[in-house]
Amino acid sequence: MQSGGLLFTGRLSRRAQPWLADHEVGGEAVVPGAAFVELALYAAARSDCAGVRELVLHTPVALPPDGAVQLQLAVGAPAADGVRTLEVYGRGADAGPAAPWQRYATGALGAPDEAEAAPAGRWPPEGAEPLALDGLDDRFADAGVRYGPSFRGLRAVWRRGDEELFAEVSLPRRPAAQAGDFGLHPALLDAALQPLALALTDTGRAAPRPFSWHDITLHAPGRGTVRAALRLTGADRVAVRLTDEDGRPVATLGSMVLRTGAGASGPAAGPVTAPAVRLSPGTEPFGGSGALSAGRPEPVAEPREQWSARLAGHDEAEQLRLLQNLVRGQAAAVLGHPDPGGVPADRAFREIGFESVTAVELCNRLNSATGVRLPAVTVFDHPTPELLARRLRQELSVADSDSGARLAARIDELEAALAGAEGDALTRATARLRQLLWKLGDTAAEPAVHPADGGDAGPEDFSTVSDLDMFALIDSEFGPA
Repeated sequence: MQSGGLLFTGRLSRRAQPWLADHEVGGEAVVPGAAFVELALYAAARSDCAGVRELVLHTPVALPPDGAVQLQLAVGAPAADGVRTLEVYGRGADAGPAAPWQRYATGALGAPDEAEAAPAGRWPPEGAEPLALDGLDDRFADAGVRYGPSFRGLRAVWRRGDEELFAEVSLPRRPAAQAGDFGLHPALLDAALQPLALALTDTGRAAPRPFSWHDITLHAPGRGTVRAALRLTGADRVAVRLTDEDGRPVATLGSMVLRTGAGASGPAAGPVTAPAVRLSPGTEPFGGSGALSAGRPEPVAEPREQWSARLAGHDEAEQLRLLQNLVRGQAAAVLGHPDPGGVPADRAFREIGFESVTAVELCNRLNSATGVRLPAVTVFDHPTPELLARRLRQELSVADSDSGARLAARIDELEAALAGAEGDALTRATARLRQLLWKLGDTAAEPAVHPADGGDAGPEDFSTVSDLDMFALIDSEFGPA
């Protein structure tokens, strides 16, 4: 565990959290994706983070009939922008100390991008048509999902057009009595999302499942009743806004990415190594904390620093070539290709066999290799190795390193030329340089002595001058190189 990191521990079981047994998929009790949202919000609140930037589900967590699942929530040290990484691991509670851990989810904690707040108004919204809830359990059963009493909180649903759904949700009596122990009770959030499955399965499509969540903010914890507004923002993306009965915000989820079929739960979670620290006994994720801080590691160069240094001094074309080679090599490894040449730079990832599972694995590999934090959907937003390399270059903040090097070289050339100047030529060049320095200074205030009048120039402050401005002025005063 890195210095400044935190570790939270706990257990999930049918005995300790009996409401979890009311969520079945394929005949097996499975921890709902909404529970990981609660865990992430829990970790964020206790890590001084304003919310959850991203949460990606990797594999379903099945609850054993007896026994429990042991959890670890590993929170990384804050980066320069305050963002912390999040990893959720688990294994059987009766497993020995040498037993492998599974990675269930990964993400980032920090200030979310705030969604535009919708003003409170009429409820249900004007133009929304009610949807019948008759036979709801049968529709879910056809999709392989069985909701027990704790998850039957959906009271009413409306639809407006093809992109908006609205719902009223109240926790049933038993989980409602515990709502104050949660930030956002998973059964409440799950029920608020059920209209999506209702609407989509009604059209013959398979039931969608949450795949990743982005920009989650909890405004009012501990609520047992909410109004939900769901807005489709893409073919597989939904924005979610939860309010109370007076229209005040309870929670906002900027984007939730849905998947159907086998790839719905993200990349397969093979055995991994969880943070090696001594755990505090008896801590629980819903109502307790087990925060630990590990010793300070030896300082080493971060991957981000290594890549920034490697790219520095190269022109844009060479930077992109290096990053394209990285992307193509990692993509080939994900697909099992022996040669990166089998991944053309200008061909779409989907065309060469990528889908949701492998796309997340590629993002994870690139994040580990470069130290950046690419969202799980980056591969679909930048669909070729060439475009993804450009995104990496932007994230690594090296876009202007080539222009900085060229600017320094131009100034060196100018200094060498002035060293050989004499007489009137040197005098004229000096006067023009003073004019140039004055132009680059702060022109908001009139200088005490104007350089053109033969006086001394003011302070030479280049801190606010861009490379492009400097190039333009050198060219205008001394001609292009």
